[in-house]
Order: sequence, then C-alpha cells, then structure tokens
Amino acid sequence: MRHTAHSTCAIVAFAAGSALLTPSLARADIVGFDGLTGWTPKVGPADTAPPINTPHADTVVLTTGGGNLRAIWSQTPQSITGFAARFTYHASNSTGSSGLTFILHNDPRGQDALGSFNNSNGFAGITNSVGVGFNFSFSDTETRVGVGRNGSISASEPMTPVTAVTREIDVELIYDGSSLLKLTAVDVIDPSLIFTRNYILPESIMTTIGGSTAIVGFGAGTNNGPPGIAQTISDFSFVVPTPATLPALGMLGFAAMRRRR
Repeated sequence: MRHTAHSTCAIVAFAAGSALLTPSLARADIVGFDGLTGWTPKVGPADTAPPINTPHADTVVLTTGGGNLRAIWSQTPQSITGFAARFTYHASNSTGSSGLTFILHNDPRGQDALGSFNNSNGFAGITNSVGVGFNFSFSDTETRVGVGRNGSISASEPMTPVTAVTREIDVELIYDGSSLLKLTAVDVIDPSLIFTRNYILPESIMTTIGGSTAIVGFGAGTNNGPPGIAQTISDFSFVVPTPATLPALGMLGFAAMRRRR
C-alpha cells in the first residue's frame, strides 16, 4: 500500500499534481558536491568535533558529534526566480535538539554566514534568507519539517510516515518563482513512504532575500551532549529550469536520483 501524507500548514500548504515535460538546465546549475570544490565550509568557534568530511565526492557528512554549528555554501550564486533542489538526507540517530536546514540567503556576511547557536539547525541569525528545516526530538525517531524566513522557523510538523533518522530520504524542493514551494520526501528503501507539502509563502523568495540570485547551501547543528548526530547529505543538485518545465521536475528528478544508486 502507498502511504502518502498531505495536508495544509500556515505558510499555507496543499497538494497538487505535475505534468511530464523535459527540463532545461541553467548555466549555473549545481550538480553534486565535487568533494566540496567550489564550496565554502564554515564551523562555529566552539565546535571541536571531527571536521566536515566527504567520504565520497558527492557525499558530505556535515555534523559529526555533539555541539556542532556548521554550514556549507556554494561559491556560485544561483538564480532563485524558480528552481528545483534535490538531495538525499540521513541522520545517524536522534539525541536531542539537532537538525539541518536547506538555506537560500543574501546575508551581508556572504560566504562567512553561520547560524548563531547550535540548537537552531544552523539557521538562526542568518538574515535575508529562506530555509527549509529538518529537526529531531530527544527520544524518538520522528523527523519534523518547517519553512521559515530570516533565520526563524516558527512552526514545524512531523514528516510521518517518512523519517531521516537511521534511514535515507530523497528530498525535493520545487519553487514556482512566485509563492508556491513544494516539498516531497521519499524513503529510499521503501518508496511507498512519501511525505508532501505545498507551502504558500507570504511573499516571493526574491522579495524576502532582496534579489533574484542567492547563496545556496546548508546549515546544521547538534545538541551539546554526546554522541551527537552524524548528518549526511548526498547527491545534491540545484536546477534552474525554464518556467514551462518546472511542473515536470518532480517526476523526472526522483527517477534520476534512483538511477544514480
């Protein structure tokens, strides 16, 4: 049986379909991490855990222990007038207030931007920004998700039946260039487990960020107690399609991610 979650949230959410078309890549698309060549890693001054590492060229272990505060930023600003972002996400365990945020920003610090404290999923304090945050509670395997602006995610919800804790999930974010941001997460081992949300943003991402291009990357944090959470991201891509091809990317994107395995 196919288990799919749909509902409405405020940054409002609803379900929608898609059509099958052929995407057209933009000049500055990001395809993979390339061993962090062309990326800027940032680590908080009090973070003494093992460093960010890349066990494979397109895999980044962003957090590696307790008390982490970290980020990685692509050094090539991307168009945000409409995009599809995809990555595979895995968390080794659930040991407290820890998590990951996919971030678009034009913070004045640029490549030096970093969250203000480790229990903020690496997002708090990053200005002129939009983030999609994934976080964990102390005692269960539930993954929660929320969308926020300017370093703050005011509400999150369980991604049931999908979780990144001890499992891998394929995450896709499609932005239509206006107010619709669609999230889809699929369990890698059991693709019948799917979570979707269509978030209606209060304003365009360009308005929030203050421009039509932005720095793209991830922030992450872990709670202070041992052992912390190893959070791994792989197979990242950021595609800026032509407007006519945006609806197709959900169907084509997950098929491409699975072919890489």
